[in-house]
Amino acid sequence: MLIGTLSDFANSHTLQSWDNAKYLLLSLKGKGSEVDESWRGDTRGFEEWWTGSINDSPVVVKLENDQVEDERHPIRNVLGYILGSDDRTKRVVVGNHRDAWCFGASDPNSGTAVMLEVARLFGKLLEMGWRPQRSIIFANWDAEEYNLIGST
Repeated sequence: MLIGTLSDFANSHTLQSWDNAKYLLLSLKGKGSEVDESWRGDTRGFEEWWTGSINDSPVVVKLENDQVEDERHPIRNVLGYILGSDDRTKRVVVGNHRDAWCFGASDPNSGTAVMLEVARLFGKLLEMGWRPQRSIIFANWDAEEYNLIGST
């Protein structure tokens, strides 16, 4: 089943998120497994919710993402690197974002605090002569949240 562009359904008015999702959910009815009651949220008149199945009858979605924010903001990613002693082509990445969308400091900064403490402890181990077998990359990135580029 092919779902056309959202403008096919819009009839010259702007669709809201639920209007967009409604067509996708309707196309899944009877395909895959029925969703357990505990996974259902605001049903808005839907009697049945289905998982869909790529084997049953795949749904093809043509999506156009029209960004509402045109202004550019600088972003800053911070990277640290500990060179491994053995295979330098295999790496371990330890990372976290530092911008927040809705939970303020508890969302990114609890993870950032833990990551920085782990990096500090690895630094102490390096001072004592320790070296990991695999290289370790520490990454702290900006602009993780959708459409909130430069939100730190």
